Amino acid sequence: MVDFSFKIINQIKMASDDSHVKVIVENSIRNLRMKNINRFGAKRRYMMNMIMALRYTKAEGLTTKAAINVERAIELFESLHKQEFSNLF
Repeated sequence: MVDFSFKIINQIKMASDDSHVKVIVENSIRNLRMKNINRFGAKRRYMMNMIMALRYTKAEGLTTKAAINVERAIELFESLHKQEFSNLF
């Protein structure tokens, strides 16, 4: 999963705009399901892992465009993570 996460982070940093970042985030979750990683809580753990990894990436020296993309991806993952938890109850 670590290699998968790094691949997604690199795609996010190189995204052309906000809509492309959104597609990458949504596709990453879809691809996670396709890789048969459907164990209980795997999706929520993946999203939390991505939030933390993207925050760490944000601390690196990024171009302005990459920093904006990373920030947008963090917002998307946080929103999806929150939705996932609200579906539990």
